[in-house]
Amino acid sequence: MPTKSSRVTFHPVTVSEALAAGAEDLVTAHSVEVEPFQEIMGVGIDWASCLAEERRGGLKILGAWSQGELVGYAAFSLQKMTQRSNTLVAFNRGLYMSPELRGHGLELISQAEKFAADCGAKAVMQDTLEQHSTEPKRRASLGDVLVRKGYRPYARLFLKVL
Repeated sequence: MPTKSSRVTFHPVTVSEALAAGAEDLVTAHSVEVEPFQEIMGVGIDWASCLAEERRGGLKILGAWSQGELVGYAAFSLQKMTQRSNTLVAFNRGLYMSPELRGHGLELISQAEKFAADCGAKAVMQDTLEQHSTEPKRRASLGDVLVRKGYRPYARLFLKVL
């Protein structure tokens, strides 16, 4: 089992390779940790849709590995922003690092940015599912980290449960 001081490497994977390496467990842990509407959204992934998107060239996954185990991922959809002169943008679909290896989170983001650029993206669009609380912060939120890495707020998403 990887520990806080374990070395982490990064390389692209297909959906099938990610599933074979245990991505289902990581995605479930990710959803349980951050999804505020689990009773509606659930905690699973529609893997058939992911495979179809990957076949069309739209879904890209960068795996984070330690001691032979998949310990994190950055998944994004490549889409042209037709309202912006067909600029190819990598839209965040999931960004996760196992809790014991969160010290490698900045490296995951940096490696994912390089991977997106290698795939032809001109920009990366990250969204966050941040819990709002009156309790003091124990650590920086993903939004805080993204701002420090040079991201700028672009849009806000709102959800209404029907």
